[in-house]
Amino acid sequence: MPERLQLQVVLPATESIAPFWIDAAARRPPGTPFSDLPVVSVSAAPEETLRAVLARAGDLLGVGLLDRERTDGMWSPRRRHWWSPRKPPSRQRLTSDPRNRDPQGRFEELLRFAAFVLPGDEEDGPAVLSHKYLHLRRVATVDAAGLARWDVRPLDAPIGDLLRAAEAGLLGGDPLRPYLILAVPGGDLGSIGATWSSLEEAFGILWTVMSATGTAYSAAQAINVIRARLGGAKEVIDARSGEWSERGARPADLAAILGARPRSPEEVAALLGCAESEAEALLWGLGFEAGDDGLWRAVVENDEEPTVPLLARSLLGRSEASTTEAIRAEAEAALRHHEASAERQDDPDDEPPGD
Repeated sequence: MPERLQLQVVLPATESIAPFWIDAAARRPPGTPFSDLPVVSVSAAPEETLRAVLARAGDLLGVGLLDRERTDGMWSPRRRHWWSPRKPPSRQRLTSDPRNRDPQGRFEELLRFAAFVLPGDEEDGPAVLSHKYLHLRRVATVDAAGLARWDVRPLDAPIGDLLRAAEAGLLGGDPLRPYLILAVPGGDLGSIGATWSSLEEAFGILWTVMSATGTAYSAAQAINVIRARLGGAKEVIDARSGEWSERGARPADLAAILGARPRSPEEVAALLGCAESEAEALLWGLGFEAGDDGLWRAVVENDEEPTVPLLARSLLGRSEASTTEAIRAEAEAALRHHEASAERQDDPDDEPPGD
């Protein structure tokens, strides 16, 4: 295999919504012929991941991340008053306005799907636009030793491993011609607590909603804390779920280990076979708190709308099927709960009168 590989990255659709920002020059109307779609050439080492390649290609294509503080509520009817004479901007205009691009934000961590140019795409247009099952969340790879694997997510797979998989007839499409899919998950997740992939997808929706939201300063501070908490738990689950799955564990089993009784991080780590710091990140991120005795207990929420950590914890044991739209709505409600709490704490009118 050569030391450098040349890839042609194609942007197949430009009608995406938040959290992605797209330069107006890169947008194309629906039905644009394949030959007129935005495409850039990127050189990559075989060990470089598909996500890293798409990140560099996106920079060249004019893809970025929205500035959450500027754009939150601009198109939401809930935030507008009936007397306002101004018409809210279109999503396309808002997500292409240079003023609304986050100068520090990186979009690649919010990518969820991989896809590759298929035979017939050049004549008929990208099949991924009409067939969502081609938005890949799982692929086969072949490592340098020739071993086929299925334990690496498509976006995090090395380009060389994807190329070897294609050569072995295990990958549909051309790994040297990837699509940059700017889409958020949608559809039926099934029973979230039954599979790690469904749980991770649900957590991905929570993360996307939190990354796309924008708030007033005080609320943003509170949500940044929650984002850090959830992010720690998410990282542990992403890293360990394959190992737990090999031992036959499901998300509902994780819920039982964490919540069956008050436990120390040391005990949780021993049961799960992870580091004590990872156990503490799980407990903290999923709505548990340490007591004076050093044992962690589940936080009880009295309000009708759960907070984000409690919502994340509830996903572990869910046995009923759910949709991405339902999870997104729950996540938005949980964020409104945090916003309202932060505003109450920041509002001097809510403070009790002095003596």
